[in-house]
Amino acid sequence: MTKKIAIVGAGFAGAVLADRLSAFAEITVFEKSRGSGGRISSCRLADYSADLGAPWFRPSTDAFRMWLEQQPEISRWQPQVSDFNHQQVVSERLYVTEPKQSALTRRLSSKAKLITQCRVESVIPWQTEQTTRIVLRDDRSRGLGFFDTVIITAPAVQARVLLEAIPGLASNAESVSSDPCWVCVVRIKAQLGSTDIFYGDHPILLRCCKDSAKPGRLIEDNSEVWVLEATQQWSADHTDVDSTAVSDVLYAAFCELMQQTPEIVSSRTHRWLLARHSSVNPIPFLWSSETGIGACGDWLNDTGLKQENALEASWLSANALADTILQESR
Repeated sequence: MTKKIAIVGAGFAGAVLADRLSAFAEITVFEKSRGSGGRISSCRLADYSADLGAPWFRPSTDAFRMWLEQQPEISRWQPQVSDFNHQQVVSERLYVTEPKQSALTRRLSSKAKLITQCRVESVIPWQTEQTTRIVLRDDRSRGLGFFDTVIITAPAVQARVLLEAIPGLASNAESVSSDPCWVCVVRIKAQLGSTDIFYGDHPILLRCCKDSAKPGRLIEDNSEVWVLEATQQWSADHTDVDSTAVSDVLYAAFCELMQQTPEIVSSRTHRWLLARHSSVNPIPFLWSSETGIGACGDWLNDTGLKQENALEASWLSANALADTILQESR
């Protein structure tokens, strides 16, 4: 009989797991949002699709770099980089997905059944005389099916609730704290020069990235698309501020940086409530072979990767858990 595996979360870790396990089992991915991507989601600005989350991949290990270079959607990007004083900085090779970051998760999970706009509320081991199955219920207490294995790839705060049936696993998630991040995406009528990325010390801005400069981004008129990301401290201090007010502050800081005020064609402001982790659990993944319940993601990091390598931490965590599940199935 074909095993049934449920993955909660259609972000990067969930997509990697779906890709690794699809040859071994029937995969169903549950996602509370409207599409896949998680922290590499994209958003629409009229006819343009901009990266709303992590803007690139920055590999620090040979294994992750080699994997990225094998993915058909991935391209190398050598951007022009300056600090917030307009001093040019030596840029490093980055990797981006064409035509948008979320395209990678869509392809990796293409062999799975993806159920969007479905919030999983509980994960319950269900013991029978023959075996243990796992039942999922949504936020209306409706049953979502029985599964042999359930893997949670949501952020630690959300994972903790879903792991309550396994106290030993839930306690691992409790030790992790996360911080918010405000992001404003603007399409402007202007050509602002050759710099693609600004970063450095700034009281409001963490970095500014010209999304329309990335490989595979097509924009027809005389405009640019910029993603303005607030610092961790500013975001934490303004967590509950109205998004319009946040947009005004971030764009004003950007205009001061560029010393001009271009006309905004369209914009989108988003608060990532659980964007960055103040702490991580120094283990690669969570797994209970007795119940078939586990968790993985960038909040489980046994390699000491820095915050800017969170996507790599997700990839390592998902692969380590997939290796364990496949090994146990033999």
